[in-house]
Amino acid sequence: MNSRFKLSILLFLFVNLCNAQDYDFAKECKRLHIECETAYKLNDFVRMKMTIDARRDFVESGRPDYMSQAEFDSINGMYYKDLGSYYSCLVDVDKTAVEKAKENYQLSLNIFKDSQLLSSPLKAELAQLSYRTGKYAEALGYLKSNYDYYSRQFIRPTIVTLSQIALCKAQLGDYEEAVQDIDKAINISGNSRYNIDRRHALQKEMIRKKAKILSLKLENNDESPVEAVGYYEDYFFYIRDSLIVSFNKMNADERERYWLRMQPFITDCYRLEDAAPELLYDLTLFSKSILLQFTKENPGPISPSYKDIQNKLKKKECAIEFVRYERKGIIMLGALVLHKEGTPKFIRICAEKELLNFKSERGIPAKEIFGKRLSYQQQMMLIDELYESKEFGCLVWNKELRKELSGIRKVYFSPDGPFHQLAIEYMYPKKKRMSFSRLTSTRELLAENVTLDFTGMFLCGGIEYEDAEICDIIAQNDERAYYFLRNNGLNFEYLQGTKEEVETVYKLRDSDNDTLLLGKYATEQKCCELFNKYPVVQIATHGYLGGESEKFGLDIKPRTSDLTMSSSVIILAASMKNVWSEDFDPSKPDGILSARELSSMKLDNVALFIVSACQSGLGYVTSDGVYGIQRGLKNAGVKALVVSLWEVDDLATKHFMISLNKALLEEGDIQKAFDKARKKMNSDYKEPRYKNAFILLDGNAN
Repeated sequence: MNSRFKLSILLFLFVNLCNAQDYDFAKECKRLHIECETAYKLNDFVRMKMTIDARRDFVESGRPDYMSQAEFDSINGMYYKDLGSYYSCLVDVDKTAVEKAKENYQLSLNIFKDSQLLSSPLKAELAQLSYRTGKYAEALGYLKSNYDYYSRQFIRPTIVTLSQIALCKAQLGDYEEAVQDIDKAINISGNSRYNIDRRHALQKEMIRKKAKILSLKLENNDESPVEAVGYYEDYFFYIRDSLIVSFNKMNADERERYWLRMQPFITDCYRLEDAAPELLYDLTLFSKSILLQFTKENPGPISPSYKDIQNKLKKKECAIEFVRYERKGIIMLGALVLHKEGTPKFIRICAEKELLNFKSERGIPAKEIFGKRLSYQQQMMLIDELYESKEFGCLVWNKELRKELSGIRKVYFSPDGPFHQLAIEYMYPKKKRMSFSRLTSTRELLAENVTLDFTGMFLCGGIEYEDAEICDIIAQNDERAYYFLRNNGLNFEYLQGTKEEVETVYKLRDSDNDTLLLGKYATEQKCCELFNKYPVVQIATHGYLGGESEKFGLDIKPRTSDLTMSSSVIILAASMKNVWSEDFDPSKPDGILSARELSSMKLDNVALFIVSACQSGLGYVTSDGVYGIQRGLKNAGVKALVVSLWEVDDLATKHFMISLNKALLEEGDIQKAFDKARKKMNSDYKEPRYKNAFILLDGNAN
């Protein structure tokens, strides 16, 4: 019996033991708890918060005279349990959430300590949080307690819990016992009473965990990777073949949940490094095929091979998939390099911490340069130092990687981790005649070339964040994005330069096919209505990219929803008015256009989407593999993107955008137009802050 279901049953029994005077309240508490549990499974912290708030006043007011202490303690226990689950949902976007979750789970555990049935689910949650933060001995203690109880009661979670115990033991270096435990779990799962498909899936999941244990053993004992590679290949072929059959039958939510279940396996595989580069390249293509096609009705091939990419490469061209992964408890950055001939090669670049802690001439770490603590003037000066540093460029493009690119003239690359925030294509120490093309995935090389029409353009800027035109369009809103901005106290000021920027481009083009929205008219509803009617879209406004850098401790309980899609947003009319209004209904359009909302739109008519945004909240990305706003737009069908990596002054931005649009009309080709605009930018502005601010993504769209 599912532990959450049992918890709800016990709460129901508790409700029926309450006396008549407090029965209605107890019944409402039960209803709210079940609603909160359902929301937790979907990682919907908005709905969870509503149910928790509905109970807070009563819990904090103390025990009523008509209620026994035991009954009141039970209500408190459920309240703290749900509050812990709420903070557990926020771990990806709030660095303080882990400790808050553990604190509330522990308060609930203290109340239910005499009931194993009630305390077991709490111990499972605490084990997950402890494991995620690297406290493996602590996690092992919770899991062993649960395993002993489950074994005595003959409850099904024994198999899963045993595999989780094995993972903790492996993390603590007890590989012999870990292998024994996981082998036992594999055998039990193969003989379980589930139907044949469920039994097969469970056994394959145990095999995945054995591969993780063997790879941990490999890392620390420098043993042969052959056995671990075999288990990883077995699991990969299984999930690949099953997904090819079922992907088109899944809706967007099902695809997202599938990706989140697979994510621990995918990131773990990179631990193999140069032991299995062919597997890793194919796995990278597979994972991004899922990630970038959550909402597409007619997705392309789900599982292309590196050989398919290789066939598209010309002589003196190569493709690179950068990867971010964990090895020996350290977040690493690596590169999978593919040439026209031969097999892929894995190259270890550096520890992510080494890159983020690299100091400019003034001693400021890179992570602070792209953070939120510096003034605009300080940030621009330090960006110049960073991009002029040959040492920093050689850290990204290290000696081994440069050697691999010897004789190459064209590099197609797909970034990961902090490389999404850095214009690494402008950092190569010895460029010579080498050119770079940034892609969401090297899988983009398989896309068919199409003829694009740039005669119509939609422009939006000079947005009023405190006002908006009244609109009767009814649309569903991403409430999580609304509450994310509200809870983090974010505020965005009017940008005068954005009005001048889009007005200048609009006048330059002087076309009846173009549309310009300014001020209060740039509403979320109007923008969403117009986007797909134009081949070129340009939005000049604030942007916010949420999410914190994280470890990959998701083996024993994968996430159920990706909050980075709700915390990466574009700010439109009346957004600040709505965020700070006590009367606003967040189920309605709020002026906050999230990556999740973008991904659900149909934008396959948009050839080029230009996001000229002041990304004042630039945060370090989580392990989803592709930046939030970029992923949202690509899921919607946008072919190519131009993005500003940091705020650039109005004059320089206007200069670049005018040059880009002129070149677009002249060349009729996105990549050529971008290269031409950047060449002019380089000749007119010498500082790296201007030359390197804009990047082109998937410019080979046509």
